[in-house]
Amino acid sequence: MLPPLEYLTLFIKSKVTVIMKDGEIYNGLLEGVDNHINIMISDYNENMNNKIMFIRGENICCIGEKM
Repeated sequence: MLPPLEYLTLFIKSKVTVIMKDGEIYNGLLEGVDNHINIMISDYNENMNNKIMFIRGENICCIGEKM
């Protein structure tokens, strides 16, 4: 089993769903992740006009591959 950071790097350039602790949900393309699980997503919530969003790791409840 891979550590969380290594596992998340497998999904870079893949579509993911990010569920925030406050219940907000973002669907987008995972562009990057750092040691604190801060992530960068693009084209989030199916809006191709959105550039890039940075999400602080401490605000994330879970991240999964979008099917």
